[in-house]
Amino acid sequence: MISEVLLLLVFNSLFIQGLYRSSTFEWKSNFMYKPNRNNMNTANIDKQYNMILWFVRYYSLKYIGDKWSKPIITCPTCMSSFHSIYFYFGYYFLMSGITKMNLILYVPYVFTLAGLNTLVTSLIDKD
Repeated sequence: MISEVLLLLVFNSLFIQGLYRSSTFEWKSNFMYKPNRNNMNTANIDKQYNMILWFVRYYSLKYIGDKWSKPIITCPTCMSSFHSIYFYFGYYFLMSGITKMNLILYVPYVFTLAGLNTLVTSLIDKD
């Protein structure tokens, strides 16, 4: 039980890190003001530094804003709350069925995943 939860945590964290990293893009260096929903334009994106899923982050920021984009694509720690739902419940639905104990253990799972994502992000971004 514990080993499968730890393995699920690692896979879930790696998935979140991969999704976060593959959706990055950079603004052009002459883009002087902080982008917001009203002034975002794809012409201001430096195409040289786009990752494969850059458009997911761009349109998420443009249409739902910075605050609501965090659990979807822009903050690995915040992504734990959203992206753990289908990992955790999908795994337990396929393997053993969803029980009351799985529902109770979901809350500590999210907090542990958030901590793990913070740790992994700090290790990756350390310069």
